[in-house]
Amino acid sequence: MKKLKTIRIVLSVVLLLLFTLLVADISGVLPYEAHRLERMQFVPALLSMGIGIDAFWLVFAFTFGRLYCSSVCPLGSVQDIFSRLGLLFRGKKKACYRYGKPNPTLRYAILFATALCMALGLLFIPAAIDPYSAYARIVQSAVEPSHILGLDYETSKTVSGTLIIPGVIGIGVAAFTIVAIAIVAALKGRLYCNAICPVGTLMGLCSRNPVWHFEIDTDKCTDCRRCEAVCKASCINISEHTVDMSRCVGCFNCTAACNDGAITYSPYRKRPLTPLMQRIKEKTASKAATPSLTMSDGKIEKRQTK
Repeated sequence: MKKLKTIRIVLSVVLLLLFTLLVADISGVLPYEAHRLERMQFVPALLSMGIGIDAFWLVFAFTFGRLYCSSVCPLGSVQDIFSRLGLLFRGKKKACYRYGKPNPTLRYAILFATALCMALGLLFIPAAIDPYSAYARIVQSAVEPSHILGLDYETSKTVSGTLIIPGVIGIGVAAFTIVAIAIVAALKGRLYCNAICPVGTLMGLCSRNPVWHFEIDTDKCTDCRRCEAVCKASCINISEHTVDMSRCVGCFNCTAACNDGAITYSPYRKRPLTPLMQRIKEKTASKAATPSLTMSDGKIEKRQTK
């Protein structure tokens, strides 16, 4: 279980570098076929009518949870970097995460508004909050601002399947996005993924009860709260020994932090070895129905105690 975090980090770094190279290729040095890899991303695949790719990711989320958000999404990897920097600057004691209650109303409202805008052809809002488009805009603004400003139409090559906001507004949106992402990730981890990102919300709908899931073994758990303290999605409720899989991004920090082997990622459901305690009312009712023996005129009588 502890090796899963290492595998996830290596995969995230490789894909982050790959997609950074693709979106930074403004002049078209890379062959056109290389840019087709961008269709691995959810929204670019949707815009290029790659319905099969989007269906694959939704089925993947239903089966394995939101591993797309932890490894494939470049903006998610950037958030992990800033989250790690937040740990280093603030210290481990002040940087521990805590379980937070979900806010589904905000998430679903943003998802509905995004879908409505895309259906109506109003792409400004989707372009601003779509994770891959936001990352492409940030990289291109840093590499060649003139591309976003629209001053290099002859040499520029539009990244396939991404929503780029041109002009000074695009530069401003890119600057605001990276600053906001850095602050939120350093303080609250993956809050953007579970509060604003429409792709994360859609993935969360499919991964509410996935086949492969994280589960806490109550027979092994010592309530040390290490897993809760490293959960960037704030989805582990150690008081109830539950993991909210609709918000879990599959970073595997919890499995690496648990020294007791109490939290696992598997398709199986754990049954506790210790029998659950009966409810007080049930125990009281069972006592009330227990017969007792009394003496009456030298004879033993049986009566029900109240």
